[in-house]
Amino acid sequence: MADFELYAWAKGNALAPILFLEEAKSSYHLIPSNPNSRLVAKELKKLNPWGDVPVLIDRRPGKNNVSLFGSAAILCYLGFETKKLIPETPALHASTLQWIFWQERTIHALSIFYDSTQDVKIRAKCTQNLKQSFKKIDSWLKNRAYISEEFSIADIALFFTIRNPENYGILISEYKNIRNWMSRINNRTATKRALGISFY
Repeated sequence: MADFELYAWAKGNALAPILFLEEAKSSYHLIPSNPNSRLVAKELKKLNPWGDVPVLIDRRPGKNNVSLFGSAAILCYLGFETKKLIPETPALHASTLQWIFWQERTIHALSIFYDSTQDVKIRAKCTQNLKQSFKKIDSWLKNRAYISEEFSIADIALFFTIRNPENYGILISEYKNIRNWMSRINNRTATKRALGISFY
C-alpha cells in the first residue's frame, strides 16, 4: 500500500500536492476525482465538507489514516511529516509558512471572487488587486531563485495559484522575475511529471 492516498483533479491548485509528492519521491496513490461530478462530489463530502479536491489520506502505519483537505493544509502537513521542502531554520520556516498563508488569503481569495461573478466592475477591481500582489511577488523574487532560499512548499503553493494569470487579465510578460521563477519551476523534472499526469 502507498504511504499517501490523494484525491485530485486537473484544476487550479488541486495539483499542488502532486508536485510535492513527486519532488519528495513519496509513495502515493492518485485517485482522479472530478468534483463537478455529482457522484464524485457526494463521495468527496465524506472526506471534505465542501466535496472538493484535493484530499489527502495518510496511510502510513501509526498515522490513523489522517485525512486533510485543501492544498495549503496538505502541503504544510506533508512538509512537517516528511521534513522535505520546508526549511528547518526557524526564521526561514516561518517565512515559508507566511507566504503560503498570504497567497491563500489574497491571491487565491481574489481569484475565487473573480471566478464567482460576472460583474465587470468587481472583476476589474479583483484584477487591480491581483496586479498589486504580482508586483509584490515580482519585487520579492528580484535576485532570488525561489521564494525561500531553496525550492519549498511556498513555491509550490504560489506557483499553482498564479500560473494562469491571463485568466484574470494579467500579462505575465510584465513581471520579469515571476516569469523567470515560473520557468525554473516548469523546468523541474517533478513539475513535468506532475503536469503530465492524465486525469481522463
